[in-house]
Amino acid sequence: MITQEFFNNFIDTYHPNYNKGILRQLSWCHVPVFLNDGYIDFIRRNKRKNLRATFYCKFEDNKIKIKVVYFYFNLINIDLEEYDTVEFYLIGLNNNTYNSLTIKKEPVNFIAEQEILTFIKQFDYYILELEDKPILEEEYDLYMKHLKKKPELIKEHDSDNCKYKLTFYFEHSYIVIRIDYQNKKNIRDCQYYEYTLFRNRLEGYDFNDINNVNNDIHFEVSQRIDEIYYDFQLFFLII
Repeated sequence: MITQEFFNNFIDTYHPNYNKGILRQLSWCHVPVFLNDGYIDFIRRNKRKNLRATFYCKFEDNKIKIKVVYFYFNLINIDLEEYDTVEFYLIGLNNNTYNSLTIKKEPVNFIAEQEILTFIKQFDYYILELEDKPILEEEYDLYMKHLKKKPELIKEHDSDNCKYKLTFYFEHSYIVIRIDYQNKKNIRDCQYYEYTLFRNRLEGYDFNDINNVNNDIHFEVSQRIDEIYYDFQLFFLII
């Protein structure tokens, strides 16, 4: 059951000044706006091509009601911008009423659906993070010493497609891996992505807009991240 306190704490994670460490997804952050109809305007997304989405929420009957209003370009007339509205409830872990339909009972735009499904995963991960056994800072220090003995995992990457470097840091109760990459075939494509190591899972692929990354770069980054995660799991089995 969702409580008012849970609702307040979950929505707080989307405030740009939030610093408690749980569900820190910076590209989703937006200063909440409290509206007269009881909704809170708490997410504004403009990360995917040809689509803008605003997420609204309110606490209702021990559930979180979500309303998403998204604007998109008409595929036939690209000068025409259209919009649709989606409403659903978040009820608990892996429990929601989203059905891929707008309030007009029409299919949700494919790109908008990716945003909505990503948000739902964030909600589920928030619940999981509340239940996580934290990684201690001294355990992080031990793992960093361990990684220094495995240069193949932490060395800078350089290929025909891209080059990237890795930075590790400890935040609250988990380990963050930051990947700064440069696309060699498109010098304007220079970005960073963050992945989070928990004791029992890896987060990042769902939240980094990875669909906007060149497939070759995605493969080269994900290959290294997967190798690190495998090593990380083995390490925490033996300490």
